[in-house]
Amino acid sequence: MRLRLLSATAVGTLFAFVSVATPTIAGGPTATTEETPVAAEMASAVGLDWQGSYAGIAFARPSGDNFWVVPSLGPSTTDNFSGNVTSITGGHDWQRGNLVYGLGLSYGSGDITANPQTNLWTCDACSTTISKMASLRGRLGLAMGKTLIYATGGIVRADAEGIIESTTPVGSDTLNGTVFGIGVEHRVGGHLSVSLEYLKTDLGRFDLTGLCSVDSCYTDIEFGQTQLGLNYRW
Repeated sequence: MRLRLLSATAVGTLFAFVSVATPTIAGGPTATTEETPVAAEMASAVGLDWQGSYAGIAFARPSGDNFWVVPSLGPSTTDNFSGNVTSITGGHDWQRGNLVYGLGLSYGSGDITANPQTNLWTCDACSTTISKMASLRGRLGLAMGKTLIYATGGIVRADAEGIIESTTPVGSDTLNGTVFGIGVEHRVGGHLSVSLEYLKTDLGRFDLTGLCSVDSCYTDIEFGQTQLGLNYRW
């Protein structure tokens, strides 16, 4: 009887010890993994959201050349386009994974001018001037963290004027055409981004009706633009 009582006491003591020790062991120190600042920054960049609206301002310089044609006498010499255009821009982007697509509007003020000359026929201080350009463009791009690379294209509308003797107009019209290009946009912090684009604009044939009384004088207007933009996104 005494042996059985001692055995029961020993079992009870062991059970109590295990009961007390188990929470201590379970609550002991465990290994933790902390995310480093570099890893956190990389994860943030990969998951950067490009979806939303934006508004901004852009500055463009033209490239390309222009010449006038009198069918009976031939073309004039060419001259490079020069000048600058300042535009107000705005639009909205959507995102699916790394694919970003959107629609944007722009309106530009400023003059793009070329001064073709010739010795074959009188062209005294001739000039082709493009002004007040508005465009509606779509874009499709690939997001790589803070950088978006894209292609863009759409329609453009602009005023064109042909002048001789510096002040005498020989043609004036509002032309419709196409614009295509490529670009890159980079987030620089907060809601701001900068963009760089190369755009090719084709406004088609511009008739110089005041230059020729019989022939259909004309000039084809096509030029490039290198455009730098600053955007606010939300």
